[in-house]
Order: sequence, then structure tokens, then C-alpha cells
Amino acid sequence: MHEAVLRAALEHRRGGVFSSEDDTQPEHEWRVTDSAFAYVGSQPWGVHHHTWRLEQVERLAVSRLLLSDLALEPYEYREETSELGVLRLAARAQASKADLARLEALIGTRLTVVREGISAEPISMLFEGYVWGPSATHGQSVAVVCSEEPRVTLAGATPTRDQAARAVKDIDAWAL
Repeated sequence: MHEAVLRAALEHRRGGVFSSEDDTQPEHEWRVTDSAFAYVGSQPWGVHHHTWRLEQVERLAVSRLLLSDLALEPYEYREETSELGVLRLAARAQASKADLARLEALIGTRLTVVREGISAEPISMLFEGYVWGPSATHGQSVAVVCSEEPRVTLAGATPTRDQAARAVKDIDAWAL
């Protein structure tokens, strides 16, 4: 049973844990952000105590993501706002060779981003980067990361461009 609980914690890092009232339809989705366990007692009478830290997942419905003149239709999308109020987004979408060439030209540039389905208001963002490869269900796909421009506030500076470039290397862990 202990191994099954450890596997379940790993499988639900991106979501898939649901809560509901009175065994009705799921009301909220959660993901496991941290898990730990301790063994209490002695063999063979001990017990594993598991602790999971959960975070509520809010699925955003983005129909199209416009990165300057490039339109992507994400099949996965996530965004978060830092403590300093800086918006960061990540999305996965199908991409053609022409899309990949355009994305390559955009790396590290400031661009206008529109998140159709969330807001029609354009946002000025830094295109941090992308990774691409085949997807079993979506064909050739791309994962992109953008963030609002670094800025200085009374609370401190937001991440620098070099820090942002390093962050995109771990897109799977952060993004989706």
C-alpha cells in the first residue's frame, strides 16, 4: 500500500485529485505540490504516515494564444502570478515548421500577447523560450513560456532575463 500511495502522489503532481460534496460531480481540482511520509513503530507492526500538500488547480480555457503575429491553439495552458504581481504563462500547442522558425526568431524579445478566452486585452511580455517535439496525441508540438517584463518594485526586482532563460529549461516541471 505504501508504494501505491507514493506512486499516486507522483501521478497527481499536475492535477487529477478532485473534491465534491455529497458524492456529486467534482467541484474542485487539486494537485500534489509536496508529499512526505514517516514510519512510526517497529517492524512488522509499524505504520507509514503520509502527508500531502495540495494546491487548487484552476483550468483556464484559452482558445487561442496570439504571440505577436503568431497564433497558437493550446491544448494545455497554465499561468501564475508571482508575489511581485508578474504574470507568467506556459502553453502547449501543435506547431508547424514555419511556427517553429517564427518562435526561434522571437526568443528573448518583447512581444504583444493576447489570451483569447481569458482576456482580449494585449499584454507586453518577454518570450522566454520554447521546446518542441512529437506528442503521441497531438503530433509535432511546442511548449512556450512568456512572462511580463522584468521590473523593479518596492518589494524588489523581478527575475532577470538570464534567470528566465534558465527557467525555460525546466518547462515540464513548471508549466503543465
